[in-house]
Amino acid sequence: PRHSGWAGQSMDLEHCRAATLPDPEVKRESTPPQGFREVYTGDRGRVLSVPYVAIAAKIDRRAYSVRLVSKLQIGPKEKVDRHQGRKQEKRYYVDLFWCLYTKTWKTLAIPMQDASPGELVDFAVSVQWEEGEKAPWEELDESLRVQVPRAGEVAVLNA
Repeated sequence: PRHSGWAGQSMDLEHCRAATLPDPEVKRESTPPQGFREVYTGDRGRVLSVPYVAIAAKIDRRAYSVRLVSKLQIGPKEKVDRHQGRKQEKRYYVDLFWCLYTKTWKTLAIPMQDASPGELVDFAVSVQWEEGEKAPWEELDESLRVQVPRAGEVAVLNA
């Protein structure tokens, strides 16, 4: 069968070969693979040496922006509002995105390099109800707690 592909170009989706012919030889893959000069090892295996967490939270859709906040370095450093009554501790955040399909606010996988597998980690949830850089962030009363998984795995918390 033929398929009309990009810009009307015809693409052959099926290769026909006589059933009487032997299977062609499949050569062993080389390292680096044929056509490449090297194998990229820039991550030095770090992706599999770090545990990850991801959050999906049912928070009011009317929120303009939602973020997770932690004492662990999970993202950019939080700018502290000097008028808030809380102690000025260093905290870091990750922004969530609105998933229209599941109607939840979600994160991508967050590397937890500063936490040990099995450790319980608490996240504060902050919500910005209106647009604008000067709009205040409201920290919700409930925190989210997730257990850090083994290295290379992602723990998903649905809250």
